[in-house]
Amino acid sequence: MYRLLIMPIRPAVGLCFTVLLAFLTTACASTSSDVRAGSAAAEGNPSPDGVLVTTSIWADIVEKTTCSADGTFVPLIPPGADPHEYQPSIADAEAMRAASVIIANGGGLEESLEPLVDRAESSGVTVIRLTEAVGADDEDPHLWLDPTLAIEATRTLTGVLVAAGVDGDRVAECGDRYIATLEDLDVELADRVAALDQDRRKLVTNHDALGRFADRYGFEVIGTVLPSTSSVAQANPADLEALADLIAAEDMPAIFTEGGHEAEAAEALADRLGVTAVALQTDALGPDGSGFETYVDLMRTNTELIVAALGDDEPAAASVGPVSDPVGWWISPFTTPVMAQALLAGLLVVLTTSVVGTWVVLRGMSFLGDALAHGVLPGVAIAFILGVSTTVGALVAAVLMVGALTVLRERSPMAEDVSIGVLFVGFLASAVVILSRGSDRYIGDLNRFLFGSILAIDGVDLTRQAAATAIVLAGVVVFHRAFVTLTFDRQLALLLGLRPGLAHAVLLVLVMIAIVASFEAVGNLLVFAFLVAPPATAALLVKRVPVIMAVAVGLGAIAVVLGLLIAYHYRTAAGATMALVAVVLFLAAVMVGALRGPSTTPA
Repeated sequence: MYRLLIMPIRPAVGLCFTVLLAFLTTACASTSSDVRAGSAAAEGNPSPDGVLVTTSIWADIVEKTTCSADGTFVPLIPPGADPHEYQPSIADAEAMRAASVIIANGGGLEESLEPLVDRAESSGVTVIRLTEAVGADDEDPHLWLDPTLAIEATRTLTGVLVAAGVDGDRVAECGDRYIATLEDLDVELADRVAALDQDRRKLVTNHDALGRFADRYGFEVIGTVLPSTSSVAQANPADLEALADLIAAEDMPAIFTEGGHEAEAAEALADRLGVTAVALQTDALGPDGSGFETYVDLMRTNTELIVAALGDDEPAAASVGPVSDPVGWWISPFTTPVMAQALLAGLLVVLTTSVVGTWVVLRGMSFLGDALAHGVLPGVAIAFILGVSTTVGALVAAVLMVGALTVLRERSPMAEDVSIGVLFVGFLASAVVILSRGSDRYIGDLNRFLFGSILAIDGVDLTRQAAATAIVLAGVVVFHRAFVTLTFDRQLALLLGLRPGLAHAVLLVLVMIAIVASFEAVGNLLVFAFLVAPPATAALLVKRVPVIMAVAVGLGAIAVVLGLLIAYHYRTAAGATMALVAVVLFLAAVMVGALRGPSTTPA
């Protein structure tokens, strides 16, 4: 009984830690090298007169207020970076300490900068939070999306800049001129929106960023994929289905996305409903040629995109109508397309990982499985940045991981688990470095890879997962005898000519396939939970290997169904909830096993 219990329980520590990370971990790093090169920290200083501006939009407004050349006031958060997602570097902290004045948006927009801003303020740096300065310090920090608030902020900035030592006459003249420009912009946008009938002025967005724009120009935000003003939140299946019903009922022609990794969920929803996904730029300026180079350009381009998308005479009809006559807490959620596809994807993941995971658990390879699950991340990150298939990148990284483990096992004097631990950390750290230097949406991209996006699964993903499932099942059937003898009596495997070295290599390949095929649905962080938890639970309840596999698949299916239902009804993250249910089932099985008394080793 001790051997049987200790085998699943040792990996359970890492398993529980993995699931806790799914709920508690937030990534932190800088943005891309190209984007970072345009930041105040990269320039090595605050801007002229010691004025440091946090965002590219406010830096542009400050430049126009002072008639400065473009690029004079270098923003702390560079153009193209989402203020919600940006993570400061050491150089950013130094730039804040060196400033005499910090001009911040406030209102929670620059979430990760706030501790550093507060520290700089306590050390004597003057901090201007524009949301407070214009009396707009409420739940929506996107005050610049209302030009009248941008005008009020500009008036505030003129006084701040003069106090900071900028030429007062120049600021007064340039500030008045720019305020006139913004007043003209406000009239221009209102005239452009007037082309829309009032009943067409309805918006569906991926996060709640357009509230001030909507209030100013008579729109109504009828729904959001993320009920949050931050783009870092995650979508929920129940919310998505309610939104789909609303889009159908309102005959909406478009969903507007404004950045963040969950834009994928909005785009997938738009594709399913047959409506247009329109990409706006709301939180930062864009590169040359994007149409979002300045604040005025940003407002004009966004308004044109919104009016054009909503002004079509024949909007695309949604393919799904409201769910009528629900048949209960257990059944009705799976009648919706999002939940049905998520369920199918989850069941395929479970079938793939539970079968091969049985051998991972029985052979005591759980730590290796965890390392492989995270080891594919560098390949995924590189493939994502290069715009090629992340599946190919994951496979290449997995092969490199296995090759490195083989070399270290043969040549390193250290124990194998030490080599696995070092490579585990090394590959995971490599992925973080690659993403932080090569992606301007670091947090959103890392979240996607770690936690997956089961609500954005499409037909191609399902086909790939089904193919991987077929390969894994075939491999497990063909090599069943070799795996059994390798697991329980390696010497017998040698005597029978079953080539245990080849069997071990095949098992590693099958584990790699299961991990690579599953990360799109549940992410690299959570795939380990499904690789280990259901088989470990089954090993506590039954004895024969084929029965362990069958029970593991059943337990995994229960975790998927319950996890999706809980996520649907209680608005939790779907992938993490499924993994947590799998761990709870494992803990329950431990208690049941303790009550049953001694058992025997699986056969």
